[in-house]
Amino acid sequence: MTPNPDPDPKVDFTVRAKAKTANHPWVNEGHSVGYTINGSEGLTLTLIRGVAYVFEIQISGHPFYISSDDTGVGADEIIDGVVGIMKENGLLQFTPNSNHPDLLYYQCGIHPKMGYNQYCRPLG
Repeated sequence: MTPNPDPDPKVDFTVRAKAKTANHPWVNEGHSVGYTINGSEGLTLTLIRGVAYVFEIQISGHPFYISSDDTGVGADEIIDGVVGIMKENGLLQFTPNSNHPDLLYYQCGIHPKMGYNQYCRPLG
């Protein structure tokens, strides 16, 4: 079930793209550009199931999505619990639930290995 978008959501994560440096966990793999989350390259996210998270995205040419595949390029897109799939600019809301695996990834729909790990943990 897809959650209803909040008309005035609080942004939890700001997503941008920049050339990878040694700080990115996949610096020598995939695309030469990687995502930054709140200014940090390849940040590992830990999300709580049942909590809605809002990603504010400004990354033209690099559609951001949630995946169960660590490579990206559009593979294994998660749509359950997501509002705003494959976003380049705007907001994407994701509410992890019990249907999702414990380990997911935020990735690019076109280029490999731009994002990184996203763990889903139970509430409490």
